[in-house]
Amino acid sequence: MEIKAPKQSNHEAQQAQQSMLDNEPIIVKLSNGKEVKINWLMPVTNDKIDSIIVEHDEVAKLINEGKISKAVANKKTRQHFAKITAAILLNDQAKLFFFWWIKWRIIYYTWKVTGEDHMRIIQEAKKKSQEPQYLMAMAFSMTMADIWTMMTKKEAEAFLRELNSGRGQQQ
Repeated sequence: MEIKAPKQSNHEAQQAQQSMLDNEPIIVKLSNGKEVKINWLMPVTNDKIDSIIVEHDEVAKLINEGKISKAVANKKTRQHFAKITAAILLNDQAKLFFFWWIKWRIIYYTWKVTGEDHMRIIQEAKKKSQEPQYLMAMAFSMTMADIWTMMTKKEAEAFLRELNSGRGQQQ
């Protein structure tokens, strides 16, 4: 029986992995010729994206109820993607506060960005999200709370003595 050596990944895949490990920004080339840089998403950016999604869910509800026409629904969806793209590209509390309202309009009205471009930006930004670290921190803090509420050895021994003495009285 012949044992084969595992295949080595190609050079491009190794470079992509190394750039991720080195925390380098990802450069995405759009169909309109622009190149955009995506860095690690800050928590405020994740919060902004969450609020944009909630806002669009309300619009989606109106679409499902038939209260919005198809043309308006398409426009709102394109605006939704422009807003998320703007939040990803700004990625800073001050920039989001001062420039977000104009940035998404510039992306929506002047950049000729396709849905595929938006999806590529969102896909790459997802790789730069720090949500797993926040979830891990939450799990650790919950574990710490459990540890703080644990009994000391003396308390546990006293509790067991009381349990055992109670059992002896019942028999």
